[in-house]
Amino acid sequence: QQKLQEEWQREQEQKWQPAGMIGKATPGSELCGEQALCWPSQPAKLPHKALAAQSTENSQHTAGRSGSPSRSPGHHPDPEAPQASSQGVNDSTHWPTDEWQFEDKATSTSASIRKTMKASLLSSSLLWFAMFIWSAMSNWFDDANRIMWPTSVYAEEMKDPTVTWPSLLFRPTLLACTETGTFVSDGFRIFELHDGGETRPVSCPGLDGKVHDLSAMCDSQGCRPLVLLQHSGSSAVVDCRGGGAKTLQDVIADRFAAVAAAPAGPNSTDYTLLVAHNSDLVKYAFSPSADGWIPDELLGTIDFLTDLGGVDSRPLHEGEGLLALTIGGTNPIFVRKLDVPGRSVIEVRDGQTMKSLTKWSLQRSFPAIQGACADTEKSLLVLLASGTKAGSAPGLKRVSLTQR
Repeated sequence: QQKLQEEWQREQEQKWQPAGMIGKATPGSELCGEQALCWPSQPAKLPHKALAAQSTENSQHTAGRSGSPSRSPGHHPDPEAPQASSQGVNDSTHWPTDEWQFEDKATSTSASIRKTMKASLLSSSLLWFAMFIWSAMSNWFDDANRIMWPTSVYAEEMKDPTVTWPSLLFRPTLLACTETGTFVSDGFRIFELHDGGETRPVSCPGLDGKVHDLSAMCDSQGCRPLVLLQHSGSSAVVDCRGGGAKTLQDVIADRFAAVAAAPAGPNSTDYTLLVAHNSDLVKYAFSPSADGWIPDELLGTIDFLTDLGGVDSRPLHEGEGLLALTIGGTNPIFVRKLDVPGRSVIEVRDGQTMKSLTKWSLQRSFPAIQGACADTEKSLLVLLASGTKAGSAPGLKRVSLTQR
């Protein structure tokens, strides 16, 4: 490009070399001959840079030529003579493509656009692939078969127990089991299930409110229910053998379970309590001096009580959560309610270390449950939620926790 500009400038210099001032000359006049300096009526329309360079070089060349007419200090150029170096620029049409940087800018912009498009396509592809993997994990695999829970299996339905309910209007919501007895409550009354399916009412001195949860304890005198009450800002436990309500200090319990223990003194009880509150599991012991239940130790945080778990874990929604805390042998068993079918609703933990042992799921076709308790170390009795609806019959089923 520089060479072309130089050649063009030399051609223009050869065409328009001043030989001296012989008078005014305009195109068509007699003075405009081969030896005369004639001004064109319209200056050449050239790129700005080339015209500016030509004007500068021509002026230097003319000033340095030998024999050029000298101008006196008082000499002034003819005002009517056209000024080629400025008028040509003003009259010319200037386009962005006339700039010598235009091609570089166009190439750079094109490369930037291609790079941006490639990055956008790559990001969209990665996002689509991630959504595909999430959908596959959410819909193609049951929670019981996921790699992260290799011991999670389906609880198998066993033969339904035979029960004669005390009334056609009885709607049980809570269960409590021991190896020799089972208690059921609708929140106001308590009944004991006997062999053959017969139900008998149970007296519970000190019960002065709605039953929030139910547990049971057996000793040499027999089995009796334990009742969890919730008052304004506090919880209390009533042993139906007598003694009235005993306050649980520093907690509003969600669910509880009684665990057999050796009495710590002549006035102490023969059991301790496991109390679940949010995701915490706390052990409580009875204090004769406080005449109530005081925290003994924090057994740990149980994520199963507040989080869905799995690869797409989330906090449990309102209406989901712990339904029952029961004891199977020596191990605590947590049973929760979920809105997502096919996910783990039962977790068994080691009673000594609180390590998770097994998670169980119910078949997708299994009805929604309302309550549960461990009648043996390897089986659960579950109350069906449909039994709480008016006009429907209570439902009681048994599921196995035995792996095959």
